Amino acid sequence: MKELLIGRILAATPDQLAAVAQALDGHAADKPAAPVSTRMFDNGQVARALNLSRQTVRRMVADGRLPRIETRKGRYRIPEAAILELIAAATTKGGQSC
Repeated sequence: MKELLIGRILAATPDQLAAVAQALDGHAADKPAAPVSTRMFDNGQVARALNLSRQTVRRMVADGRLPRIETRKGRYRIPEAAILELIAAATTKGGQSC
């Protein structure tokens, strides 16, 4: 149970982390939280979803543009929430790349 919660916290968006911090401080959330996606994708799946090369996805992870969660030594997954945020940011910038 704790491992699941830790994984969800690691994959949380900044807004979700703020809500967790408020809850831990004893403050009630002003609005109900949006559902959190716990889906995780490997490098190849992210590359296909974003229509990028695997190397580009690796660079984005190395640059910190995409967060990663290490599942075991040398293996990692990218949270779906991070991919959706990247797409939303690119859309708000008028389609410019990040």
